[in-house]
Amino acid sequence: MKKLFDKVKQLFKFEQVVQEELIDTSKIQILHISDTPSEIHGDIIRLAERIKPDHIIHTGDLVDELKIGEQEQQTYRYLRLLTDFVGKLKELDTELWVVPGNHDCINTITNLSYYQNGEIKIISPGNSLTIAGSEFICAHYLEDLFLNDRQGDYYLYGHNYDLPQTGCFTSDTKKPVILNGVEAINLMQFPDETVNRFSYPRGTDHYRKYNKSMRLL
Repeated sequence: MKKLFDKVKQLFKFEQVVQEELIDTSKIQILHISDTPSEIHGDIIRLAERIKPDHIIHTGDLVDELKIGEQEQQTYRYLRLLTDFVGKLKELDTELWVVPGNHDCINTITNLSYYQNGEIKIISPGNSLTIAGSEFICAHYLEDLFLNDRQGDYYLYGHNYDLPQTGCFTSDTKKPVILNGVEAINLMQFPDETVNRFSYPRGTDHYRKYNKSMRLL
């Protein structure tokens, strides 16, 4: 049975094709991800190893298959998987920013040595950070992007596939840009301000336990 299971897993193996011209370490590169079940952590790490981003912004639910808010008995497993994921990301010499999601345990994150050493930076919902002269407003929930009534160039969020209503932003065709980290992996490059989007591995929504009919994560 295990051999059969391994073969099935191999069929769904994620091989993200990244065009060589997109890999440019002379640019400031920002990778935005969200709602990442542990089953795809290895895929995310391999993609990041190839791109070599300067910054990774995670908009919540780092071990998404564990619904910590509903399953507190899973906290130890969450800690183990979180420590492994964050540790491997930090080996890439990237700056890691996290907006805790509804399935994260913020106390577990802040107890990590990576946080205490300043290697992980936590962003409160609706707050911003400035990278390469651009303002990034970050939240886990779409509606929390507007908590502090801030103006940004890029709005990053996760949680589900909800999209902003028309009129949320200015009529400027270039800015601001809103990016959903559940829908796709987002790569932003500066100073040319390009945005490229990559699909998550096949089966990611299944691992997330995403219910499309109820639009819940």
